[in-house]
Amino acid sequence: MSEAIYYVPATARRHNLFQTMAVVCSIIAVLVALMISNLALSALGIPYDVEGGLPLTKIHPATYIASLAMLALLCAPGNPFIAIDDIVRRHHGLLLFLVAWLFLLVHISLVLKGPFTNIIDTFLLPPFLLVLLARLDEQTLRRLAVAIHLIFALNALLGIVELGSGWRLTPLIVSGAELTSDWRPSAIFGHPLANAAAIGCYVISFLLGGGRDLAPTLRAPALMLQVLALVVFGGRAAAVLVVPFAAVIIVLWFVRAVREKRLTAMAAGLFAIAVPLLATAVALAFDAGLFDQFVARFLDDDGSAKTRLEMFVLLAELPMHDLIFGPDAELITTLKRQLGLEYGIESFWVSLVAHYGLLSTTIFLAGLFCLCKSIAKASRKEGGWVVFYFILVASSSESIAAKTLSFTLMVILSLVLLRRTAADR
Repeated sequence: MSEAIYYVPATARRHNLFQTMAVVCSIIAVLVALMISNLALSALGIPYDVEGGLPLTKIHPATYIASLAMLALLCAPGNPFIAIDDIVRRHHGLLLFLVAWLFLLVHISLVLKGPFTNIIDTFLLPPFLLVLLARLDEQTLRRLAVAIHLIFALNALLGIVELGSGWRLTPLIVSGAELTSDWRPSAIFGHPLANAAAIGCYVISFLLGGGRDLAPTLRAPALMLQVLALVVFGGRAAAVLVVPFAAVIIVLWFVRAVREKRLTAMAAGLFAIAVPLLATAVALAFDAGLFDQFVARFLDDDGSAKTRLEMFVLLAELPMHDLIFGPDAELITTLKRQLGLEYGIESFWVSLVAHYGLLSTTIFLAGLFCLCKSIAKASRKEGGWVVFYFILVASSSESIAAKTLSFTLMVILSLVLLRRTAADR
């Protein structure tokens, strides 16, 4: 992290206005992405995720700020091509992703003649932050990590308050309509599924060493609070998938510690005490009825399983030409309404094919795979676990096939909490 960001002398670098602007805007973009959800924008009267309004209102403020940071980064060395060359060399998969993204953008605009703002925040903000965060110094990233821990703790506590009181910080808006029957809180991160995915990534990151910036006495409480929050926000896929991921990570850590003789008697004793205490806390929470609504979602999924079957019926209804090259937007809207899929197709894989066609989706997913590899490579070697977990969770809902910052939050956690230091190289 201490290596030069740009090819300019050290003395000039300290006084480089563009470099300072890039750093400041990068930090602000991260904080805005974390603290201003799509629901918050709607509550503020900004038509971000609904029909109507100016095109500029359809893009998240964090994307604007990150774009300004990218512009400053390119201008810092005096010659933008110097910065571009450095970016391409350090993030090999980024160029391939941008080519695939541009292909999808052109396909949506010229062939399907539909709105393309969905793919800006969802897929352009993450690579921008990949480039920007990978160039921040260790001290800045450490402070940013502490801020992230505080925001996640505040989000979890707010979610618990919302669940207990029935009050919401922001109304739950889906497809332009407010859902008053859904008990799940929205808190800071917005939609309950977005909350669950972000918290699940946080838990996995924490287990992989992402809590190193917190005081040792705060790490266990911070982790347990987020585990509780997973249940509070009711994300079934996120909560269920955390269990096997956590089990494998803990077992691998234990085996490695024993093999390398790093397992002290005190650590083993604390581990032996922590397990029964955690089990007791979970049992007490169940007895208090805290998990009742979460368990009820498994017993009665409110038609979720049915919609997962209907989405394949939707694909079968499409003519072969539309299935390959993408259908008319009105046709998809009609079919979704007929099949009861107004609130979304519960698989981003199927949703991308249904909206953009098999050809453009295949090309885009190949580029997305390259971007995910670059994200995992930019973080610690264990960062691939977080990316893999996120993809599995996202596969259970429309998620990244719609306008969302979920992908962005995963990138932030991977590159800040699991940042690479000199010891990791």
